[in-house]
Formats: sequence, structure tokens, C-alpha cells
Amino acid sequence: MDLYSLDGVGPPEQLTDCLPKILPCMPFLHTFKLTNALFFGAWSSLLSVILALPEIHTLEICDSTWRVPTEVFTKADLKTSSPKIRTFIYRAPFTDCFPLGSRSYGRRDTVQGAVEVSNLVVLVELFRPALEVLELPAELASRVIYDVANNSGSSTMFPKLREFCVQGHLSPMAQCWQGFFEGWAPRLQELRLYLAAAPSDVSTRSIFASGVHPCLGRSAVHELHTLSMSTPVANDLVYQLLPESLAELDLRAYPIPGMYGASDKCVRTTIPSASELSAVFQHLNLPRLEILKISYTVGDTLDRVGEETLMARLMRALPTVSLLEIHRYRPLARTNDDEDPVPPLTHHLASSTRLKDLFLNLDFPEHPTFNRTFAERPRTDRRALQIGTAKTFAESIKFLSTISILSHEGFSSHWNTWEVTRRQSSDSEPIVELLNRGETKV
Repeated sequence: MDLYSLDGVGPPEQLTDCLPKILPCMPFLHTFKLTNALFFGAWSSLLSVILALPEIHTLEICDSTWRVPTEVFTKADLKTSSPKIRTFIYRAPFTDCFPLGSRSYGRRDTVQGAVEVSNLVVLVELFRPALEVLELPAELASRVIYDVANNSGSSTMFPKLREFCVQGHLSPMAQCWQGFFEGWAPRLQELRLYLAAAPSDVSTRSIFASGVHPCLGRSAVHELHTLSMSTPVANDLVYQLLPESLAELDLRAYPIPGMYGASDKCVRTTIPSASELSAVFQHLNLPRLEILKISYTVGDTLDRVGEETLMARLMRALPTVSLLEIHRYRPLARTNDDEDPVPPLTHHLASSTRLKDLFLNLDFPEHPTFNRTFAERPRTDRRALQIGTAKTFAESIKFLSTISILSHEGFSSHWNTWEVTRRQSSDSEPIVELLNRGETKV
């Protein structure tokens, strides 16, 4: 069940009265999601009814934040002692507490942050024994974990946790992370850290950075199957500790710039240059990596050299990658030929014998967008540009199965995907054809 886009300044009286009567009639309901309640969070009477359902195992609260002290609740208010929640997602990475353009835009103020932490501690403490998937705002996560740890009295706070995700601004309480990774989640397999960092804020570009967590041990990450780190820094200790069995590495910038319709589009993003990202891969050796996602900028001659080095290192250090997603930005380009991504990328990717699925965001400066001439230049130019680019890559990479190009049109961003087919012509020359597989919203 998904309650979406509720209006008003407090819990709707009709819902408060009706849901306790309706929900018990749904004994097999296993997922409840509250989305886009702009002026209030999940209230205690609602949560009490949800958590009493016999089959409920997933609770998602998305962009529905608690804001004021009157929304604070306690464990007694929820009237339940041992809910079987396995997945808890509280997805609200950014807020509107501060005006657009201010240095604190997207962050919580003191009042809202305290209310959210108080309620999250109550819920996470309740869910902790059975929890397998947990997502929290990065700004609040370490404070929540710190308080739950102090209250739990257990050395293994999350005995079953497999996936942990944070999104948003990093909290100043970064010291709380060390305990989490060292012993609180011994079965952790997926760690996703989507952190927005200001360009000058080097100290928070990674919670693993040298000097922040010098005691981080291999035991904290030895079971990892997936790692996402949106602000990669070459001297991160984590790169020295990653297990050779790691299957997915995501180093994309966060928030991904230029996404149409994104609620976080006004939050500043830090994107490494090709040279900076290349330094990350200098000593990286992941012989079983299957999925890689990266983003970087190319803006001058030094970056072009860095891109050549980056791609050469990727092909050498990550020979088993079958899915590759590249977001390549060229901020100084004015035409599609400026800093053209096609020659350097096709040159290096052509050597891959394992690459099956390729996703490309090539930041076309002259990509047709919604404007006055949209009626005269609808989808023809856009499709021609994308198909031409897709076919060039498909012809260069012999074992490619699908190729997707990021497109921005109307009010959304999406992947346009083509299946790659090959056949022999009458003169034995290979012919590459693309079969459109539709669009997938980002």
C-alpha cells in the first residue's frame, strides 16, 4: 500500500479514523509506503496499526519528514514490542529548512533534526533484531546509530543487516561510523554511501578518508558484495581493504547532475576530474567485479590525458566487468564536437571481451531540449544523435548486448535502450543492428 501526496498541515483526521478500521482487514499486507506528505511525517497511531499487521515486513517513509516537536513519539505510543520489519527505508536526504542558495540549503535545522533523530531511534531500536535492509538520511544516520548503540547494550547491533544505505549531507558526527563498520553489522553485503560534498570540504569527501578512520579494519568490509561511494578520494583506506570478491562498485557523483524532475537538482554536486578518478584506480585490483558505475569531468588537455590513463587502467584492472555506466561531463564544451567522448571511449572499450551492457551519459551540449523550437525539432534530431552514437559504440565493442543513452526531454530524464544484434552480410562483413527496447526513467 502506498499513501502518496497527502495535503494539509497535520495527520489527516479522516485517515487517522479510517485506517485503523481498514488495515486490519488486510492481514496479508506486507509493504506500506508513505510518500510525499510534505507537511508531516508518519504519525504514531498510523504506525501502531501498521506494525500490528501479522505479515508486514517492509516500511518505507519517503519525503515525509517529521518536523516539529509535537510529532515526537515513544515506543509506548506504538503499542507494539516485536514487529517483524525486515526492510526500513526513511528516504529524505534533503529538506527545505534553509532557503535556496544558502550554504546550508538541503540540511536540517536543529529542531527538525532532533525530532527526526528521536523518532528514528525509537523505530530502529524496535526493528533492529530482524532488520535486513536499512536506509537513512546521511545527516542523521550516525546520530541514530550512536544512540541506538548506547541503548542496545549489544556488541552486534544489527545481526541480520545485509544492506545499508545513506543519502544526503554528511553529519559532523563522522566518528560514529567507525563502530558501525567494525562490528555492528557482521553480515553486511551492500554498503551505499551517497554523500553530497562541497568542493572545498575535503575532510568530508569520504567517511573512510585517511585520518578520519585510521583504525578501520578488513573485517568491516570483508563480506561486501556491493559498494557505492559518491565522493571517491584516491587515499581512502577502503580501497586497500576491499575484498577481491566485490561484484559491484558505484563511484557516481551524488546527486547526479542535470536530472530533469529531480527534487535534489539544486544541491551542489562535486564531480572528480578524469585525472582524480584515475588516481583512485591506480592500485585497485578487483578481479571479479561485474558492475562498475563512474562519473568524471573532462575540461582541458590535462583531463584528456587523464581520461586516457583512466580508461587504460579500467581495462587492465577490471577485466571481468560486464555492466559499465559512465557519466562523462564536459563543462567547457559548446558543441558536440568539443571534448568529443566517442573516440577515447570506443578506443579503449573495444578491447573488452566481457562488456555486455553499456550505459552512457555523454553530456551533449547541443542535445535538443524543450524550448521554443521543440515543435519543429521534436524527437528526430534527438533520436538521430542517440542512435548514431549508440551504433558507433555497438560496432566497436564486439560482445555488447545492450546500449543505453541518457536522454533529457519534457520534464524527466530516462535511459533509451537498444538491443544489439549482429549478422553476416552476403560478403561476410558483420552488420550491426539496433532494436529499440524503450525507455527507463532514472
